[in-house]
Amino acid sequence: MFGSSQGYPRHNPSPLSDTPDNQVVTPIQALTNRVVYLEQQSLAPQMRRIAEKNARNSVIRVFMDPGSPSTLGTNSILDKCQRASHPFNLVIAVQRPLLAPEGEVLLIVRSDEDAEQIRSNKGQLSEIFGVASYFCPERFYITPSVFTKDDLVRMSTGEGAKHDYCELFKNPHEQLTAWRNETGLDIKKADWRHGYLWLLLNSIDEAREAVSGKVYSLGGFQTQFM
Repeated sequence: MFGSSQGYPRHNPSPLSDTPDNQVVTPIQALTNRVVYLEQQSLAPQMRRIAEKNARNSVIRVFMDPGSPSTLGTNSILDKCQRASHPFNLVIAVQRPLLAPEGEVLLIVRSDEDAEQIRSNKGQLSEIFGVASYFCPERFYITPSVFTKDDLVRMSTGEGAKHDYCELFKNPHEQLTAWRNETGLDIKKADWRHGYLWLLLNSIDEAREAVSGKVYSLGGFQTQFM
């Protein structure tokens, strides 16, 4: 029989006090964990955009020949595409937006590469939709990564401010020629929306180049686009 434990101190399961080595290792490990966390956080938006892009279908806007039957339904248009030879048989769906101009339809394909193949085949487009049919210009929006409208306000009105950046970027459409020359991009349109400056490009290759990580000059700012 064991004697009563009342005379013994209760066991303390807490770890031993930190040795000098432990006191050094713990902050280093915490710092390492923090660096890894920050790296993961910084990469998350980029990886999310890549995943969304890979999961997203591509859309081709087409205006049909006015001589084509305006009552042609989306199922009939899809059937015409899928009965056609490559690459129009890559079309997986057709939509006719309610608020779109009469004659406009959207051809849905699985990737940008499929869309490029179809866009490069204008002759086949005429055979399917009529000789006056045409592809609508593509639309790709990019925005500078180094500033928003709020940033420009702070830089223009804060202590030590030397330039009125708000005035410089106030009317983006007036700067198109200068920005085309400065960036080398064929910017079709520029405007402010929700505090961000959006630039419109019509070329997918140019848009890809713009968001590739290359540094551009825009209004004197060194920036990447996203």
